[in-house]
Amino acid sequence: MMEQGYLLFRAEGEEVGSFLTLASDEGITIQKFCQAEGVCFGYLSPSDYRAAARLGRSVGIRLRILEKNGVSFALSRFRRRLGLVVWPVVFTGLLLFSQCFLWAVDVTGCETLDPAMIQEKAAGLGLRNGLFLPGADLESITIQMRKELPGVATLSLNRVGSRVEIAVTESTLAPMIEPTDPCNLVAAKTGQVVSVSATEGQAVVKPGQTVAEGELLVSGITETPDGKSGYVHAAGEIIADTVFEKSFTLRLNQTEQVFSPDTETRYWLDLFGQKVPLFLPDAVKKLMGQQQEGQSESRWSLEPLTVLGIPLPVGIYTETRQFFTMEEKTFSEEEALLELEEAAADYEAQMEGTLLSRTPRASVADGVMTLTVDYSYREDIALTRPIEVELVE
Repeated sequence: MMEQGYLLFRAEGEEVGSFLTLASDEGITIQKFCQAEGVCFGYLSPSDYRAAARLGRSVGIRLRILEKNGVSFALSRFRRRLGLVVWPVVFTGLLLFSQCFLWAVDVTGCETLDPAMIQEKAAGLGLRNGLFLPGADLESITIQMRKELPGVATLSLNRVGSRVEIAVTESTLAPMIEPTDPCNLVAAKTGQVVSVSATEGQAVVKPGQTVAEGELLVSGITETPDGKSGYVHAAGEIIADTVFEKSFTLRLNQTEQVFSPDTETRYWLDLFGQKVPLFLPDAVKKLMGQQQEGQSESRWSLEPLTVLGIPLPVGIYTETRQFFTMEEKTFSEEEALLELEEAAADYEAQMEGTLLSRTPRASVADGVMTLTVDYSYREDIALTRPIEVELVE
């Protein structure tokens, strides 16, 4: 009994002997009963205490509990405190398990493509919230998306904890030609040929000849000694003098963004792919006089929470807002011309080849200044063009 739990009680009253006799008759065991300075003490099991207290009252004896000891009482005392340890462990375990499921799909690398369209296509192939990631065939989804999404050069799915990032590289208008693919060289611009250097293929133009845009310069179709046709990857350098014009425009009256040097940092709780604000709404801050005036642009960064290096579907988004106002700005014709000349200089710095001459002319119409520059360049005009090979059965 002592090991399971016991109560140390105090008995007060004159009929202690009668109380002990009644307890014995009822089969109630009182251990270590003693009397000191007119006060009686003893030990009872928790199950016997209520019956003993009833017997004591029947003969004028009052029992009072002084101590509760033993294993059962220790467990009872720590039962609520145990929850402080157990529930965090259970919650963390659930979070670790939940990171096996997909909670958010992010799209990066889009310039002209719509991220929502890519997310919709991914969802149609099974990449949607709630997907059990350990059993998902991300490689198969990647291959299918590459086939079905137009305008995509490369696409990859990267799992980051309970999120999947769709990294996209958009394709250019120019066809992708491998170094071993059969191709011709054609003129990228109209010009007068200055020199011809064909390292692979058969040159079909000569110096001094004028060629039009798209005209064949070096053929990738060759003829073998036995009279059969072969195909090579045409390569070389065709230098020509080209003449073209480029226009640059600027509206004299326009509205522009003027950014404030001050920034505001706000934090969001990322909970299973949903953003939960950890700040006061703008309307409340405005009433408190703390809201900055003007529109804003935001930069975002996500810091996922981890346990033992495992990212959880919970994190903190940091939003950095920079405020700006829209202000009217008017350029004089002199100021506008300087701006356009700078734009033309930036364009010329990116051009390849040798600038032979430039002739600028400026005009103003309907509040817009236009700077048109006539250029003469000496440059390589060779452009690869794939050969359409038809198989004859």
